[in-house]
Amino acid sequence: MSNQKDKNTLFLKGSKLIIEELFKNNQETDNEIYLSIIKHVKILKDKLKKNEEYPFYKPQKVNRQLKLFKHRGYLMREESGFISALNNRNYEALIYEIKCKLPNTWYNDKLYIGITGRTLKTRFREHVKEAIRECSRTNNTPGSGYTKLYQAIANSIINAGWNIGLLNEQLRILAGKKYHSLLYKVINSIKDIYIIPNVIEIHEYIDTAHKREKYYTKRFRTVQNGLNEYEGGGYKGKHLRVPLYDIALMTAFGKNLHQIARILSSLYNFEVSKETVARRILDFFGGWYEAQLKFLKPIIEKLFLEGYNGYEIYRVFEEISGQHQATWFNDWRWGEALLEFDLLKAKEELEKQNLSVGDDIKAIYKFIDKRFFGIPQSQWIKWAIEGDSRRQIEDKLGFSAKSITHIYEKIGDGQENVQIKYRRLKAIELMKKEGWNIEDIYTIAFNKAPNTPYKRIKSLAKEYFENKLFPGMTVEEIYQKYKN
Repeated sequence: MSNQKDKNTLFLKGSKLIIEELFKNNQETDNEIYLSIIKHVKILKDKLKKNEEYPFYKPQKVNRQLKLFKHRGYLMREESGFISALNNRNYEALIYEIKCKLPNTWYNDKLYIGITGRTLKTRFREHVKEAIRECSRTNNTPGSGYTKLYQAIANSIINAGWNIGLLNEQLRILAGKKYHSLLYKVINSIKDIYIIPNVIEIHEYIDTAHKREKYYTKRFRTVQNGLNEYEGGGYKGKHLRVPLYDIALMTAFGKNLHQIARILSSLYNFEVSKETVARRILDFFGGWYEAQLKFLKPIIEKLFLEGYNGYEIYRVFEEISGQHQATWFNDWRWGEALLEFDLLKAKEELEKQNLSVGDDIKAIYKFIDKRFFGIPQSQWIKWAIEGDSRRQIEDKLGFSAKSITHIYEKIGDGQENVQIKYRRLKAIELMKKEGWNIEDIYTIAFNKAPNTPYKRIKSLAKEYFENKLFPGMTVEEIYQKYKN
């Protein structure tokens, strides 16, 4: 474990460099959002330092001085001192196994071998969350597309009586105590019943753990006849102590893996690869997606609560880090991940309408105005109703036509289909509440036929309503149903 001198120093050279860059950007643009980001990351730093959840490392190549766990640097489960060292967190990493006990399935009695720099309880919780989240990518069917481990966990959850699709939606929306309460109910319904996790070894240093992970995956053939996708031990080379707290704060600033690796390499005068950073993030934070949930998402939440709009927030973090792939930030960009702020706004909308749904997640979800690239879905729909073309939106925002096309596909099978659907709803609303005729709706609400004689507008509106918006109905029938 790291010594007391290490614990008294955070080694935040990378995050200090980013702060200098953001101060410079603020001076050049006079945009206060940079100062807000700095403020909230500093608050996060103080919280992390107080909790001391992770080892405090100064980046350096270290010589092995194996003294806690004899000459080899690790203790096995059956050895003396194992329980004491495990309970007191006297280790840098541990190797664990997960056994599936789900009769009448191909993965019954199959093993998974893993490694983590945190507790098994924390790592197992992340495995369960990932298995649930994967269902959204496979139409709520834990089969093809799942890793073997997550297929076993997801089907165990289903076997315990949960609807995994609904569960995924609930966990996306719930926050705080309700979120953790639901997740622990799920975990307790499968742990030590269908899915049995156990620690095999604890290690003084994480590099020896990688070697032993490979030993176990080979010994038990967990790739060929188990739940691992690959053999362990992917880590090669000498042990590098990367600064975990600095990585956490650089993640909170929105930096991506490539940028973090480059910053560390430049600051400490030795090569730190993206793969090394990714591995340490997996070992200690649970993975890159989880790291962004822990460190970046809370910063974005705070910015919303301060009154910054989503588009501004998105643009600033895109500027800081460029494009994100396969990350929480990427899911948020495409409207697939929500903030607690979204839930708060949805509940406020329900209260305005004097609707009481309690904890009915589906009802709350309907009122959430999802964002795409930080812009509310309602605004994308408004542009479609008003007839803004992809080129016009592209000119306003600086997004590519491909991105805009993708957004409308997510909202409702393409821009034209979104336009027809929501123009129809808008037309019904205006006819019912305002008593508008189709000519006014056509020209004012839909921005159609500017500077056109009224006689021609009447003909164009009639054709559009009868053939496009309400096919099979005449104007008289439309009025009779919706206006009168």
